[in-house]
Amino acid sequence: MNYGNERSLIMRKPLPEFAAETEAAETAESETDRTRPYWIPAGVSYETLPEELKAAIVGLVNPAYRALVLKAEEGLQQSTGVTVVHLLWLEILDQIELGTDFNNGVPDPEARREREALIARLLRTVGAKNKTTNLLLRLYEFRQKWGSLTPPPDALRTPKPH
Repeated sequence: MNYGNERSLIMRKPLPEFAAETEAAETAESETDRTRPYWIPAGVSYETLPEELKAAIVGLVNPAYRALVLKAEEGLQQSTGVTVVHLLWLEILDQIELGTDFNNGVPDPEARREREALIARLLRTVGAKNKTTNLLLRLYEFRQKWGSLTPPPDALRTPKPH
């Protein structure tokens, strides 16, 4: 399966704990909507996904989404967390595609160029994820030090009372 060319299709698959497959889950649709990443629409079957993608969702994407988005304390941390998880999702899709292509033997020159382009895209995605993760870590460090993301007043610019 070629995941790189089908990214938009694959991204519409729900994560297992977000799928509303029972009547009870349908009644809790507002809770499901709150916990489903925005890039995964309701109503798409998790069961149709390839096994390697299911494993990545359960082992990597779900825990990251819970930790970085749902448990984030402020909006900027949530927004940055969503970006990290989405980049993780795109990274996983590219990794699976590269793994699938690995089994196809020695590629012809055109397939080799496509593979090189996919590797370059994957490396750009990983780089963007690393930069965003560093920002997220700096936000958490700032919050630890100051208690919130609202910066303290600047002593040099704050007028002194008379």
